[in-house]
Amino acid sequence: MPYVTLAPNDNTPPLSVHYQTWGERPAPAPTLVLVHELGGTLESLRGFASLLQADCRVIGFDQRGVGLTEKPSAAFTMLDLADDIGRLADALAIPRPFHLLGLAMGAATALQFAARHSDQLASLVLCDGTPEIVESAKRYIVDRAAVVRKQGMRTVLDQSFNNAFRGLPDPDGNPEWVAYRHKFLSTPPDSYATHSEALAAMHMEPADFARVRCRTLLLTGQHDFIWPPEVGQDLASRLPNASFEVVANAAHFPPIQAPHHVAGRVLQFINSSH
Repeated sequence: MPYVTLAPNDNTPPLSVHYQTWGERPAPAPTLVLVHELGGTLESLRGFASLLQADCRVIGFDQRGVGLTEKPSAAFTMLDLADDIGRLADALAIPRPFHLLGLAMGAATALQFAARHSDQLASLVLCDGTPEIVESAKRYIVDRAAVVRKQGMRTVLDQSFNNAFRGLPDPDGNPEWVAYRHKFLSTPPDSYATHSEALAAMHMEPADFARVRCRTLLLTGQHDFIWPPEVGQDLASRLPNASFEVVANAAHFPPIQAPHHVAGRVLQFINSSH
């Protein structure tokens, strides 16, 4: 159960982070860092990571406030979460450039990192990302955060699960997806709310998208109800070096819902980046 302490910077104190490594491949094997979704932990991507470990070194981590990582009481922004990626890379001495994959809100966080540090990335994979949080979505996210703070995670469990797995056959019949529901309930409500508020406040200017110069692959689930394929296509159109693909038989979480297909496509993309 490895831990590492992220060094402080001008805006952020030290942070104890729980992480996991799969596939300790010697150089020049690529390193891929995974950023999990809202309401998840590195456990969400464990099965997906295991499919990649024969070909690359994969590192997942619990973001601040969730899983076994330290849970600061102060509020934070998407830029703070993005900074944590760089601080983790420093703490683990990950060679630059490395590959970065973000899922859902993790894709938004990875995008923020790439907009500031594109030169540190060999490639970027955004699974079900969005270029913006529209006003209606912002109100919904902030209102849901307030409900979770007062009433706990169970109050949003069914709606969150149904939205993320919408369009997939018998999601309650898949043991791994049923386990996902239980893991979701273990998320600290205040942390979930704070992450939600950070997401709702996300904003990027055209110049921010233009700075994402690394090769980028956008993957959106065919049935994604939250950020559907047209949203992923919109994001791809704003990035200077991006391609977009729809993942069949997946919704909001393609690496969880179609892990073998996504792992194969990600490996192909990573290998073509060298």
